[in-house]
Amino acid sequence: CSNIKMIDSPLSQPESQIIFHTKNNDTIAILGILQTGKNKLPDAYQPKLNGLQFINPFKILHQYHHDKPHANIHILLSHLGYKTDLKVAGKFSDFDIIIGGHSHTYLPHGTVKKKTLIVQTKSYMRYLGVLTIKLVSHHIISMSDSLINLNKYNNIDSSLQNQINKYNVNPALDKVVTTLSKPIHSVDSLGIFITNAMRHSLHVDIALQNNGGIRIDSLPARITYNQLYQMMPFGNQLVVYHLTQRHLKKLIRYAYNLHFNNEISASGISFKLITNKKGKLTSIKLYDKAGNPLSKKIFSVSINDYMASAYQLSFLKKNAKPTGITDVDAVIDFITK
Repeated sequence: CSNIKMIDSPLSQPESQIIFHTKNNDTIAILGILQTGKNKLPDAYQPKLNGLQFINPFKILHQYHHDKPHANIHILLSHLGYKTDLKVAGKFSDFDIIIGGHSHTYLPHGTVKKKTLIVQTKSYMRYLGVLTIKLVSHHIISMSDSLINLNKYNNIDSSLQNQINKYNVNPALDKVVTTLSKPIHSVDSLGIFITNAMRHSLHVDIALQNNGGIRIDSLPARITYNQLYQMMPFGNQLVVYHLTQRHLKKLIRYAYNLHFNNEISASGISFKLITNKKGKLTSIKLYDKAGNPLSKKIFSVSINDYMASAYQLSFLKKNAKPTGITDVDAVIDFITK
């Protein structure tokens, strides 16, 4: 990673780039780059970033443009997001390939922008990307990318699977918490499940959850502790605010603009997002549980402390009431009752 500096951190300084040498005397240069937001920090839980300094990615890319090492293949290992990768490919001709992340974009065969192939594999180990580069006389003559659907891939290395099984044996985590009447399918449904749990456990008017923090796609009817910790692995603490309708709309809008897609699940309210043909969010309509426009002026609202920290909204930086309860604790409390 080229744009992170260890100022006062126990972590070691990462390499900016790595150059590989193949048996055919070709060289592959890989530069790593990380997204930063308006606050000059990546989208992460900010209290854990103490002692780290982050440099604007485009400043690093500009330097690379002038000090580019000699190599037959140049790859950018990017955690900038797909839309920013497109901007990089349009602005800099340095990279043959951008292997991307952050935006969880499904690119079945990659995208070519100018002469750069941009590839990405969605998220959560659903797919394995296979990138093929053909060189003749040390020059690239073709590039292609494809995805293997790991949910449909049945060939298993038995010795490796045995090792995995050993690590996964944990009686405490395998204990069943509850059995539902039916499984929960889709991240949207899980988001409603989680926010219902938050709202009832904390006795607040509204609970909101960022969908990016939900790390599985479904829950079976028979739920174990292991599955709950897989669903919400970060141990995020829940905090409570008193917010107006204006605050709620700002929060929902901020989350939408991260990836130009709805990122929020809610309990206690529902909302409608209105966008133009370009996908820009033009207005937000809020409704109560009965489907009527919201009339109440101030609401008690619970969110997790990742959202409170990472979302650059001034009203989230003050008057937060920590609960000391993690998101998983709230879910366990809810479903055991």
